[in-house]
Amino acid sequence: MADYFGGNFVRSHEGFKHRQEREDKDQLRSLGGKLAEARKAAKLTQVVVAQTLGMKQSDVSKIESGEREPTVFDFARMCAVYGLSLDELIGSSNPWWQERARYFRGKELKKIHFKQQRKLEAKTVSNH
Repeated sequence: MADYFGGNFVRSHEGFKHRQEREDKDQLRSLGGKLAEARKAAKLTQVVVAQTLGMKQSDVSKIESGEREPTVFDFARMCAVYGLSLDELIGSSNPWWQERARYFRGKELKKIHFKQQRKLEAKTVSNH
């Protein structure tokens, strides 16, 4: 029993975590590659896409190479520029993407809620 709660459990957990991180990176590279293909099919450069979306060209490059994890909004805006739906790009049956989409939705909703709270607080302070 001590072994399970000692070194073996920790090594097992670290191995799982490492595999999960590797899978995430592989999926991001795959999605980035699909975005790059879609951009090229639309005959657009990274510079044009970056200017259209209000990003840096290096951000577009990092998304396409899988170095940067884009938000759901980044994906949606890129798809709009390329004339694709998210389903066409990644497929709604991709279980990894479904998991990430839930995570991002929650993360983005928290940001929106936080911004709304700050606005309310600012209004309250300015009214007093």
